[in-house]
Parts: sequence; C-alpha cells; structure tokens
Amino acid sequence: MPSGVYVRTKSYRKIIISRKSLEDLYINKNLNMAECGQIFNCAKNTIGERLRSYNIPIRSRSINAQRRCGEKSGVWKGGKYTDANGYINIRIGRKYVKEHRIIVEKHLNRKLTKNERVHHKNGIRADNRIENLELWNLSHPYGQKVSDKINWCISFLTEYVPKIINKKILNQFRLHY
Repeated sequence: MPSGVYVRTKSYRKIIISRKSLEDLYINKNLNMAECGQIFNCAKNTIGERLRSYNIPIRSRSINAQRRCGEKSGVWKGGKYTDANGYINIRIGRKYVKEHRIIVEKHLNRKLTKNERVHHKNGIRADNRIENLELWNLSHPYGQKVSDKINWCISFLTEYVPKIINKKILNQFRLHY
C-alpha cells in the first residue's frame, strides 16, 4: 500500500497524495493549490488540508499574485492596451506610459518637459505615426506686458533652437523694465 493520506473526492473515490509528491509540485515546481488540485483531481481546499497535515508552509496569496503579474499573467496582452480615451498605453517597467509621448521623445532624442504636450493632427488618438504627431508647448508668460512677452519669446527660442541662436545676441534684446 503506498504511503500517503487518502482523500475522498467529490466522486467518492479515494486517492492518495503523498508528502513527497505534494512537496515536489507545491514547493519545487512552485505550483499553486489549484494547479496541484487539478493534477490530483481534487479541490484546492483538499490540497490546503494536506499541506497543513504535512506541516508544509503555505504561500500567501500575495506571493501567488506576484507570480502571475505582467508577462506571467494569463491575460497578458504584450504590455499594451488602449484606455477609455482612445490612447495607446505601453508598459515600461511597472507603469504605463502613453505611446505617442514615447514616439516623440525618441524622435527628439530627449524627454518631454512638463509644459510640452503631444497633439494628434488628425484627431485619431490611436494613430501614433510621427507624421501625425506634433509637439505643443503650453507655457506662456503671465500678464500682458510687451516686455514679458518678449522675454518669454527669447527664453522659448533658446530652449528649442539653442544651436542657431547666439545667447549673447538674445541677452542684448532681453528687456528689464
């Protein structure tokens, strides 16, 4: 007679679950209780009872959940999804980033600033071709004084066209009223 604990299943037939085979599946192969239950043709609660009777430590649910997140998840779709607003989001590390921002950052070879937005020319938010994207800057000067606007224009040009515009020349035009 094989060593192990007899278990009565739903169909009232007895099966044997040995400590060695349960340890091999649950600990060494890192299967969860439901997967072990499928192998032994019994419920996961039965596997939990056997683990406790053999004094095998039971993993917490959070550890099981960590095993099944990201690419290991059964519902993994490549780390890419379309949100409710129609934007495509891509998983980078542990967070999701809008795909159109990544495309423009790669095109410019730099990160976007907090004042920059990417606009879809044709209005289709899932159309992330570089020719359909344009960079918008949302910064603007406070107040309506001409000197404020001129100073803002100079700082804007030095930020976006630093190689063309000589800073000495721009500093000559900077107005201080």
